Amino acid sequence: MKRSSLLALLFLICSSLYAQEYFDKYWTKCSSDTAFYFVTRDKTGGNCHHIKMKHNGKFSKEYLIYKTDDFRNGECTRFRKNGDTVMHFFYKDAKRDGLLRIWKERGHLYKKAFMKDDFEDGITEYYYPNSKISAKYLMEKGKVVESTFWNEDGSELDDVRLANVRPKFQGKDENAFIRWVATRLIYPPDCVRLNIEGTVLLTFKISAKGLVREVSAIKSPHFQLEAEAIRVVESSPAWTPAVLHNQVSEIMLVFPVIFKKRGI
Repeated sequence: MKRSSLLALLFLICSSLYAQEYFDKYWTKCSSDTAFYFVTRDKTGGNCHHIKMKHNGKFSKEYLIYKTDDFRNGECTRFRKNGDTVMHFFYKDAKRDGLLRIWKERGHLYKKAFMKDDFEDGITEYYYPNSKISAKYLMEKGKVVESTFWNEDGSELDDVRLANVRPKFQGKDENAFIRWVATRLIYPPDCVRLNIEGTVLLTFKISAKGLVREVSAIKSPHFQLEAEAIRVVESSPAWTPAVLHNQVSEIMLVFPVIFKKRGI
């Protein structure tokens, strides 16, 4: 490689490294080891910055475009990997403030809320895919003051207890799934021999069809325990899906799988 080409390559690498900045969840500058937001500044010298997010050691497939001069005030849009918009909101003093909107697949406007100091404050509304309202909340500093719910045909929901329901496993709560998993675990022989035990903490989604998907480990005492926990959870039969804001909805669960040599 010619010396001039090598120098140009080094310049590009250094420029790239220099342009990267790191922030925690509260938009305070930090090291790359503790960062939640990984910022690549606008290469044109403008104020529209590309941002990746890292949580539990993994980068999200989604990304942000943050229009800001100081990373405390500005307009933020979150996108899926394919470029579809997920969320649009504003920051004031590093806290969400003003109108927040969330979209699901195919451009379905799912939620509108008003934020103040990072809390929902005012009217929050949720919408069906047909654009009709499913839920309306009066919020005060993140707490529900009043709520009303509607069915997809526009009629008002009579029993408000049905508007928000946790997913059920074989007609029971999540504790039934803990027992179901425990009876199917096979303790890895290497972990028995090495006297390794502990808790594998998993996350997974229950889809709107009740299917278990996107199972992954947040932490684990050993990779073989992690693999076994994931294997069993992925073999789960279908659940009764959650209902959120009077809509059958996907939900994410955090789930402990306990390995103990003398009984699980």
